[in-house]
Amino acid sequence: MNDVSFLAGEADAGLRDRLDEEISAFNAAVTGHHDGRLLSIAVRGDRGDLCAGLYGWTWGLTNSVSQARDHDHADWCGGYGA
Repeated sequence: MNDVSFLAGEADAGLRDRLDEEISAFNAAVTGHHDGRLLSIAVRGDRGDLCAGLYGWTWGLTNSVSQARDHDHADWCGGYGA
């Protein structure tokens, strides 16, 4: 049996990108869906300040939101809340 090692630590952008590319390629080959896209939505006030937003992806009639944030003030951006 070959020796293997496990490394845990801070976020590794190179590893994240490689896994994303390889998993996306595998999923596209198996399903035939080649429509993956990144998704971002920003809600900004009239001064350009960020009130809310999300980041994720869409693919094969599915989606995932990996980060979402709304402003934690009750009257954010003129009182329009989620």
